[in-house]
Amino acid sequence: MIEHPTMNDLKVFQEIYYMNMDRKHANNYYYFDDSYFKKIFNDFQKKYVIAEALFNDVVIAAGLYFVTNKNVHAHLSGTNTNYLYLSPAYVLKYGTVLWAKENKYNYIHYGGGTDSSTDNPLYLFKCKFAQNTKLEFWIGKKIWNEEIYNKLCDKTKVSKEEDFFPAYRQIL
Repeated sequence: MIEHPTMNDLKVFQEIYYMNMDRKHANNYYYFDDSYFKKIFNDFQKKYVIAEALFNDVVIAAGLYFVTNKNVHAHLSGTNTNYLYLSPAYVLKYGTVLWAKENKYNYIHYGGGTDSSTDNPLYLFKCKFAQNTKLEFWIGKKIWNEEIYNKLCDKTKVSKEEDFFPAYRQIL
């Protein structure tokens, strides 16, 4: 676990993450640019860590986690396509759990899937790591500033009537 990542550590992470996005044929939205990672580096110092799974000194999986209030929140992760046969995502998650327990963190939050479906493959993968701790959650859908919300929907050319909320975050 890299507890005080350098910009070079973030660059290595970004390469692994992009490799994962390429393999998944991800939408351009998910290709966060250099300024995004630089902002994480500058604005979240000591509030994030990078986990790496290594094989023969090669990073075969990496995860970027935010840490606060004794909780770990998975933000982004990726696996090196050339090492998928080693199941590096599982190794990465196991190592993260060991680190979190050793450092007295209470929970690791992996989030959901790529949509709200309960049979979403990403969601089902994440559920494997919390088979005994299904927690209830709620999502608020109140629009606090209708004018700004409408402008964001117009700017992204998305109907405000979308089931997805907030509609302007809908990836087309």
